[in-house]
Amino acid sequence: MKMLIALFALLSLVHLPVILAYSNYENYSNEVLDVYQKVLSLGNMGFAGPRCVQVGLGADSALLSCPAGKINRLIDFGFTSINEDHNLCMRPPGTELECKTDMKHAQAHIESLCLGKDSCLVPNLTAMVNGTHCRRIETQFFVQYACAHTEEQLAGRRRDGALTSCVAVFSALAVLTMIF
Repeated sequence: MKMLIALFALLSLVHLPVILAYSNYENYSNEVLDVYQKVLSLGNMGFAGPRCVQVGLGADSALLSCPAGKINRLIDFGFTSINEDHNLCMRPPGTELECKTDMKHAQAHIESLCLGKDSCLVPNLTAMVNGTHCRRIETQFFVQYACAHTEEQLAGRRRDGALTSCVAVFSALAVLTMIF
C-alpha cells in the first residue's frame, strides 16, 4: 500500500509540467465551464477548424472571429434570399443562389479585411449584393471560413504535446512496473 501511495505521489509530481502547459493556453477563456475544466483540459491548448457566420442584412455587418488561431482562408460565402435554405452555411452544390454578388471582388474585399487576423468586421453587406429584391431584411449573408494556428503557435503546442506524450508513456510504464 505504501508503494502505491509513493507511486501516486511520484506520478502527481511528474504530471505538474503537463498541468502547467495546459493552463498556459486560453482556448476555453470565453466558455462557461468549471475552472478546472478550462485550465486542466487538453482542449484548452486550442484547435483549428471551420467556422460559420450567418447574419441578416438588417445588421449590415458580420463579425468573423477565431477562438484559437487566425483566419487563414475563406471556404464559401454568399447571400440567401427568403426563398432559400438559411440553415446551410454554403452554396448547395450544383445550384445557383438567387441573390448574386461579384464573387471575385467580394472575396478579395473580405480576404483583405480578415486573412491573418483573429477577428475582423465585414461592413456594408448590402453594398455587396446585387438586386433590390435581395436587399431585404430577410436576406442572409453567410460566410464559412477556416481558422488555423500560426507556425509560432504550432511550435509551442508541438513541444507541449511531446511533453505530454512522454509523461503519459512514463506513467504507463511506472504503473505496469508496479503491476508486474
